Amino acid sequence: MGPHKAPSHPELLDRLSDEFVKSNYDLKQLIRWICNTEAYNLTSRFGRKNDIDNPAAGETPLFSHTYVKQMEAEQLYDSLIVATNAHRSGRSNWSDAERQRQQWMQQFVVAFGTDENDEATTFNGSIPQALMMMNSDLIQNAISAEKGSYLRTMLTGRGPDSNRVRKMFLATLSRYPTRQESSAITKGLRNLKDADKLAAYQDFFWALLNSNEFIFNH
Repeated sequence: MGPHKAPSHPELLDRLSDEFVKSNYDLKQLIRWICNTEAYNLTSRFGRKNDIDNPAAGETPLFSHTYVKQMEAEQLYDSLIVATNAHRSGRSNWSDAERQRQQWMQQFVVAFGTDENDEATTFNGSIPQALMMMNSDLIQNAISAEKGSYLRTMLTGRGPDSNRVRKMFLATLSRYPTRQESSAITKGLRNLKDADKLAAYQDFFWALLNSNEFIFNH
């Protein structure tokens, strides 16, 4: 917003500004107001009521749904670390884990860079980026069942496969699986031997981490 781009809802901006001043410039309260608005909590799905609200096609944003956007390199990397504890996999102390995290971060930025060596920005599906997400050391550690990893912690806990599937969806996609998703996955895990079941869980975790739902901010 500024002289080059006027706000689409000036009355709302003025009201928010007035309330911000009345709150004695309380930033936490401002964030709370924004995060509790209906606009902030809308789905990203298109429907009959919002099929003409597409800023990517040059239309004025109406905020009738969330606009899907690519995460920046550091956002995606941090999401991977939080969801999987990859940097702690097989490492017994904080220093080793932190050193590995920093090393992977540099590799991640390089993979997201451009041919002109510009600073890494967003995930756009280039070959280096895709390979980084598919079979890099980072991803191998992310789906590892070594001590310290999220998968190890989840698999050693008590409960049926359906509970583990729910936890994996929450860790990666921040939602519960649908009834159809849960039924299909637990059915596939049923009757597998321990070694085969571990491989199946790792493949499932890999698929979640490489899904558009994880990679994109929706």
